[in-house]
Amino acid sequence: MTEFDDAATVRFARIAGDAPGPLPDVLRMTEHLPDAHSPRRWPTALAGVLVAAVLVGGGGVAWAARGDVPRGTSVLGVDLGGLTEAQAHERLSASHRLSEPFIISLAGREIVRTDPEAIGLSVDVPASVAAATRGGRLIGFESVTPVVTVDERKLYDVLQAAALKARLASPGTAPAITFDGTTPRPVYPEPGRAIDARAAAKEVASAWARKDVPHVALTETTPVTTREEIDRLVTELAVPAVASKVRVTVDRGGFDVPPAVIARSLVFAGDPLTPRIDEKLLRAGLGETLSRLETTVREASVSADDGWPRITGSRTGRTVDTGALARDLLESLPRSGARTITATFTETEPVVSTEDITKLGVTEQLATFTTSGPDGDLDPAAAERLDGALIRPGDTFSLHRTAGRDSSPQLAATLFHAAFTAGLEDVEHRPHTTYRAYLPAVAEATAAPDQDLRFRNDTPYGVLVDVRSYGRVITVTLWGTRVHDSVRIDYGRRSDIVEPPVTYETPGPDCAFDEGSPGFSQEAWRIFRKDGKESKREKLRWTYDPQPRIICGTRP
Repeated sequence: MTEFDDAATVRFARIAGDAPGPLPDVLRMTEHLPDAHSPRRWPTALAGVLVAAVLVGGGGVAWAARGDVPRGTSVLGVDLGGLTEAQAHERLSASHRLSEPFIISLAGREIVRTDPEAIGLSVDVPASVAAATRGGRLIGFESVTPVVTVDERKLYDVLQAAALKARLASPGTAPAITFDGTTPRPVYPEPGRAIDARAAAKEVASAWARKDVPHVALTETTPVTTREEIDRLVTELAVPAVASKVRVTVDRGGFDVPPAVIARSLVFAGDPLTPRIDEKLLRAGLGETLSRLETTVREASVSADDGWPRITGSRTGRTVDTGALARDLLESLPRSGARTITATFTETEPVVSTEDITKLGVTEQLATFTTSGPDGDLDPAAAERLDGALIRPGDTFSLHRTAGRDSSPQLAATLFHAAFTAGLEDVEHRPHTTYRAYLPAVAEATAAPDQDLRFRNDTPYGVLVDVRSYGRVITVTLWGTRVHDSVRIDYGRRSDIVEPPVTYETPGPDCAFDEGSPGFSQEAWRIFRKDGKESKREKLRWTYDPQPRIICGTRP
């Protein structure tokens, strides 16, 4: 079994070495020290040494200590000497060696070409720069080995695939016990050859940092499970498991788990080989049996499919706990003779109860509006998504969120007029730029990807959206509980009328006659009445642009 350490990091000690190029004059002065047989030159030479020491202690120290990284220090061949940590970090990060492909020697002969990203190889730049600043040196030439990280799993996948392709590695045979119907079949393990992920990561990181070719060997993998262990599992578990059925008792009777279902759900996997009952396979094998005992959770809802609001009540879900059943079933399988276990149920309460929906008070019609638009203007898919939307008290409805940004203008206009006459709070809308004859002026709205339609349910009751469409005709009805005696719209006279311009186009299949429409301004008032008197009125005003009249023919 191969274990992976996804954050394997290899750290290296400093590797000291002489750097090319002349030393500063102040240091090369030591070359002129006299030998032991020249006593007359000692005073002069000693004075020279003292001068050099003074220079090193003064300006020489300043030159050598400039920056955070000592002079002459490099990482990956990148000179960082004399730089601050921030400058060193930037220079090392920009090094081209961090992205260059390189080769790996596999089993002494196979060459694998890869790149750092493919195996998760990277340099910990902050740690490497920190290593370059340690040591207390002022001057000298030193190559500091970087801190390198390799993703063991990625490296293993790359090298193992190459090794298998070159037939250097073999997967071996994993231990297993399978079933042919209800007859157990042992699968005995065989050793294989594979990459040692941890050792390979260490070698690649070390060699890459040295600018050397990594040499990765393969190791023999021997399964932990023995033939004897497999035979024991067959004798003590697999054979008795399918020898007879297992009876399961429940609070409403019981059912049997037949040998065929046991064989399909009893799984032996891993190394060491471990038996378990696969919960999903067990449920699939007992599908019809469990369906007679279980009930799915149902959320309460309200709809107007029958022409009037109707509540569908909630229901608690009740399912067999197949996790506990699988555990108890596995424990019973080695036993001989009659085997009986007990199943338990898990209950799931609905999020929305019947009481929750009833309290919303969706009981009467607030408003309804019907339009018959141009051919192709209605989007049936958007209308279907809108149908059945429930707007809770205080919530703001968005046509974009509910039906999508591609909803048709006809759907938006019909919905807006219904919401407007239902007395709901207008949050966002915009009428069409040009007048549409099939819509009421001013009290209408368009929709576009960049234009939403939003209104708020400012009543203490829920509002149900009911949409019916057929061909070019669409009807939107809103259901809830009335909080106003009535809501009506009064229209003012049109003003600033601009007759539509006339354009002539060449007759043909691409020319479509259009009657056009005038441009004009108009006002509308939404008037609310409560307790027999007017309680509120709201004013809308809109100006429509003229829409040209298109004639297929020659200008007279």
